[in-house]
Amino acid sequence: MPVENRAPLSMSDPEISKAGLTLFRGWSGSGFYVVSPFVIKLEFRFRLGNVPHAVAAGSTSAGPKKKIPYVELQRSNEAPLVIGDSSLIVKRIAECG
Repeated sequence: MPVENRAPLSMSDPEISKAGLTLFRGWSGSGFYVVSPFVIKLEFRFRLGNVPHAVAAGSTSAGPKKKIPYVELQRSNEAPLVIGDSSLIVKRIAECG
């Protein structure tokens, strides 16, 4: 489903809090660092904004733009929204509040 046809998102939405936001960064686990500046940018912004999220390994072939990082935003009543490109991810999360 195109983004335009989706209901507005809010990070405080209980449907999002329940299902979550997953950052695919090329390496799973919080004890490992990824040297990609785009991954670092997203992780920093998520921490700075207190955005609850999980991390997963992911793969470049699975990403929407064939790159990492990408995120998957899951609401229990909809198909997951997968967003690639760190700038687009930051913009979308900022719009969510």
